[in-house]
Amino acid sequence: MSELAVTSALQLHVPVPGDATPMTAPAVSLDAMPTAELVIARAWKLGPGGDAAAVCARADASLWIDGLEAPVLDGASALVRKQLDAPALSAGAVVREGLTFVQGFEGHGFVGRHRLGFSAGDAVVCSVVCRGPDCGWLEQMALRGELTPAPAGVLAIAARHPRMTLVVAGMLAVVIMVMVVRRRPRPAW
Repeated sequence: MSELAVTSALQLHVPVPGDATPMTAPAVSLDAMPTAELVIARAWKLGPGGDAAAVCARADASLWIDGLEAPVLDGASALVRKQLDAPALSAGAVVREGLTFVQGFEGHGFVGRHRLGFSAGDAVVCSVVCRGPDCGWLEQMALRGELTPAPAGVLAIAARHPRMTLVVAGMLAVVIMVMVVRRRPRPAW
């Protein structure tokens, strides 16, 4: 069983079997996500004919908008598919479990789960993949620690309150116009 530190306030619980031995971590490229930072890349040998890997990435959650969970987890699935050089990956529905979002996936010879959660202004996505005969432990994979609800970023607030957003934007425009007119150079007649 492994508890891996994702952030100072968050851990990834990966209940790999007790006989699992550490392996070289997968080389993961997050070039397609320039604002994301890789925080965990681990792998284990799971007895004869099996292995598992866990990868977590962190990004700033200040621009989060409700409804982004599915596209974010679709991106995580695409990354897993690329890493495993799999011809296809079938992802299940995105389900909310407490303060996290969960999505299972499978492909030819592997199964896995993604978890998306928030903590201290960060969005964290963790993916765990298992290949082999004994992958039932994946159901207990979890993010633990100081989880927070998805933040209501500026864009989300603006989307929920369009009238107020227009009023504030209009007031700011008037203030800027008044400042420009008052500070403009005056002709010396």
